[in-house]
Amino acid sequence: MSIETYQGLTLSYERATSLVPDSYLPAYQWFLSHEGEVGPRPWKDHAPKDMPITLVAQRGIHKPGGQDYAISITIANPTIYGADSVHLLDDGTWMIQYCEHHHNTGRKPGSPRYNQALINCLEDGVPVGVFYKTGNEYQCLGLAFLESYNNMAGIFTLHGPVHKLDSGALSPISAKEIEDALENAAKLRADVLFNSKTLDLDYLGSSHEGKRDFTSLKRDLKNAHGETFKTDLIEAYNGQCAISGYDALPALNATYLSSYLGAASNTPSAGILLRTDLGTLYQQSLISIRPDTYEVMVGGALRNTAYNHFDRRRISLPSNEQLWPSKARLEAHHSSFMQLNC
Repeated sequence: MSIETYQGLTLSYERATSLVPDSYLPAYQWFLSHEGEVGPRPWKDHAPKDMPITLVAQRGIHKPGGQDYAISITIANPTIYGADSVHLLDDGTWMIQYCEHHHNTGRKPGSPRYNQALINCLEDGVPVGVFYKTGNEYQCLGLAFLESYNNMAGIFTLHGPVHKLDSGALSPISAKEIEDALENAAKLRADVLFNSKTLDLDYLGSSHEGKRDFTSLKRDLKNAHGETFKTDLIEAYNGQCAISGYDALPALNATYLSSYLGAASNTPSAGILLRTDLGTLYQQSLISIRPDTYEVMVGGALRNTAYNHFDRRRISLPSNEQLWPSKARLEAHHSSFMQLNC
C-alpha cells in the first residue's frame, strides 16, 4: 500500500491558475461564486451559456476533453462511490473522501483517464469543484485540493474550500515562511530564486547540481514548527503514548490526526502523542480511533499480529478536555480506515 500526497512547497489558488489552461479560470470563478449553493448542477439546460468548457459530467469525475486535469467531481451515490459525509473541521475547512472509479486503480495498466486526471491534480496542486448530492438536489461545496490518494483503498481525500488570496488554512507552508526560510538559511545556489507568483523555486542556470528539492525544504519548515507541537503534546499527554502508555520520549512522536496543513495543524487538538510505530500505522490507516468512544480499531492486515491486543483499547486523554483530539479530524481519518477495512 502507498499513500500519495502533494509534494510541492505550498498550495494556493494563484499557483494553480498559473498551471491550468485559460479555459479553467472562468470555471474556477463559477465554483467560487456558487460555493454553498444547493440546487441543480450546471449541466445541460442548467449549464452557463458563456462557459468555455463543460463544468460537470453526468456522474463521477469530469475531465474536459484533451486536458490533463479534472475540473470537478460529483458524489451522487455514496453506496456506489464509497464516499462519506462532509467532515467539518474546527479550522473552518472540510474534508471528504471520494472513491475512485470502481475496478480501476491509479496508474495500473488499463486504468481510466478519469482517475489519472485526479492524480494529476494531486501531484500538481490543482483544485477541483465538488458537488455533493443532498436529497434530490446537489450542493456545490466549492473548490477543493486533492490532499492524498490511498491506492489500496482506492480513496482520494479532498480538502476545501479553496479561496483566492486566502489559502492559509489549506496551505502546507505559506509563501512568507518560504521566503523567510530561504533568506535565513542561505542554502540555495545563486541561480535559484523563489517565485512568489507560482510559489515554486525557479532554477535560472542550466545546472541543477546542488539544488534543494521541494521535499527537503518542506520537511525542514515543517520540523521547525513541529518541535513546539511535539512539546505541547508531550505536556498534554504527560509524556505517554495515548495508546500503549509507553513513556520513553525518544520513542514518541507527535502524530497529526489529518495531513499537516501549516500553522492551523499545530494545535494539540489536531494531533496525538503516539509511539513511533503506532503513529506510522495510524498514518497508513492500519489502525484508527473511533471518534465516539476513543477506542482503538485495528485493521484486518494486523489481526494476526501482536498489534491486535490494542483493539478496542480506549486511548488515554489529556486532563484538559480542550486538548482532546478533534472529533472532526478523527472522523475524517476513521471514515478512510473503515473503507479500507470493511
